Amino acid sequence: MAAARELVSGVVEPTEGGFVVDFAAARLAGYFYWARYKRCWDSAAEIKAIRLFRLLDEHAPDRLDAQIRKKLGWGIEADSPLDAAHSAARYFEATQERWALDNAIDQFERSFAGPPAEDSEPHIDLQNYSVALSFRARLDHDADDQKRAVEIGLKAVALTPQEELRPFVLGNVVHSMLDLATVFGDRQHVDLAVRMARWTLTVAVDREEGLDMAHSHLGSALKARAQDTGSATDLDEAVEALAMAVKLSQTDDQPIAFRVTNFAETLGIRARNTGALDDLHVAVEIQRTAVELTPIQHKDFDNVQHVMISLLQQRFRLVP
Repeated sequence: MAAARELVSGVVEPTEGGFVVDFAAARLAGYFYWARYKRCWDSAAEIKAIRLFRLLDEHAPDRLDAQIRKKLGWGIEADSPLDAAHSAARYFEATQERWALDNAIDQFERSFAGPPAEDSEPHIDLQNYSVALSFRARLDHDADDQKRAVEIGLKAVALTPQEELRPFVLGNVVHSMLDLATVFGDRQHVDLAVRMARWTLTVAVDREEGLDMAHSHLGSALKARAQDTGSATDLDEAVEALAMAVKLSQTDDQPIAFRVTNFAETLGIRARNTGALDDLHVAVEIQRTAVELTPIQHKDFDNVQHVMISLLQQRFRLVP
């Protein structure tokens, strides 16, 4: 074991410049990490093992034996497509490597096409499948994937025992519904998104977890419905919910800039509808915070800047 650790740390660990590759050492290290993952359920070891196996698969495929390929579903039918799907999904979550997302979805589909696995938990499997589809839908701008994500997510919710229901389970479905409405223009899910967002908030309060996310989803759903119906009541409630989401978010949370921008944009909509300059002044000031929180290389940077410019133009037109 000591020798394996020396190989792992000194020969094949990834660095900023890539890998210093000794394929024999990479194979040994991959098996070492895989064994540790299986023994301790160490997810970090699993990620390292798959990274090394991927390296072998790309550059020295003859060194990757059929046993590992069958575990991961690489070029050969997996022993357990469900296990392979979850491994690929965890790897994608950690690395954002696109091949892993596609492999996860493929393995989920293979699993659900056959008889249920003996140790499967269908609600958890469906939740993860739905999340993977939703993520791919956003990457590929694919409305069909997002519709499937909603359908499968609703099945997962229906199968989840009440004592295991968590706000993030419901929140993932609400997120997919809102994407359908705001990104793809499919507004038929907006009312259902509002109802599910209220349910999410109820569960979050009961569980004392995910309150920031629940308020954010409720505010976004009410905002979307207010834009469809012109309801001032929905818009007022959306402002309150989004303000609470921002208040509950930590400044180092990944979605904080999005939540501030969403709040500012909703205040701007209300100001446009009512002529309330106080709303507009607040929107401009809090959006400055979003600009400060968003690095230039961040995927949301352009949208954050766009909302800032729009709010400033709106104030220029309205303020004498």
